[in-house]
Amino acid sequence: MKNLLITALFLVFTSIVSAQQDTIFKFTGEIIPCSIKEIGEDRVKYILPEKSNEIVFSTDFKAIRKIVLKNGEILFVTPEMEDVGNYESQKKRAIKVNFLSPVFGFFELGYEQSLKPGHSIEGSASLVAPILNQGRDEKVRGANFRIGMKFLKNPDFYLRGMRYSHILKGSYIRTDLLMSFLNHENTNEVDFFGNTISENYATQSFGLSINIGKQVVFDDSFLIDYFAGVGYGVIIESGEGGFFSANSRKGWLQGDRDLPLNISIGLRIGFLL
Repeated sequence: MKNLLITALFLVFTSIVSAQQDTIFKFTGEIIPCSIKEIGEDRVKYILPEKSNEIVFSTDFKAIRKIVLKNGEILFVTPEMEDVGNYESQKKRAIKVNFLSPVFGFFELGYEQSLKPGHSIEGSASLVAPILNQGRDEKVRGANFRIGMKFLKNPDFYLRGMRYSHILKGSYIRTDLLMSFLNHENTNEVDFFGNTISENYATQSFGLSINIGKQVVFDDSFLIDYFAGVGYGVIIESGEGGFFSANSRKGWLQGDRDLPLNISIGLRIGFLL
């Protein structure tokens, strides 16, 4: 009983002492009672009175979850690279066009919105119409959709004051949900007896793709975005499609049931808003 009372008194004393000091809480779970001397651009400097009043310690913002000052105020520190305030003057939205899409028989328009430094959401819609398929035996009409999250690559190491040159610029990885709804029409196929065959064939495709790319921003006004991706998907068929190339989704190539992979590449140009 005596030992329990001593332990309780010790904990109360420790709490009182800690309350008279600043406290740093790290992501590792470590708690540092201290006296904070400086909160800089990317580091917190402090002393440990029980050790020395002359030795100054420092900890990187990346390691700190929060700081509780001795007056009870709570501070959440943000690394320079992730500080939204550093990008206030930059445009954070973009409209994009797939530069090569008309060559392959479709028109694609996309939109990107920055959510926070290093993260954005991006979507696009493609119109597939016979007018874009001139000169092809197979006429295709319909629409394709992509939506996904983009994550900019962080540097392998950090330097003091480092930040993104632009909130939308850099190498990235993007996950896309793919959806495609196409109707195929062919009127130029000839059967064994020389008769012209006309067929309609509807397909729907759904998939998930992981893309690696790079986006370059010029003067906070114009951008170029290029990428390549691979993923999984499936084609749902309606009708007999012996003459049709359902694997070409007008934006990506989709494998069949035996090889349910999809492959996509893209080159987009855009304007920032």
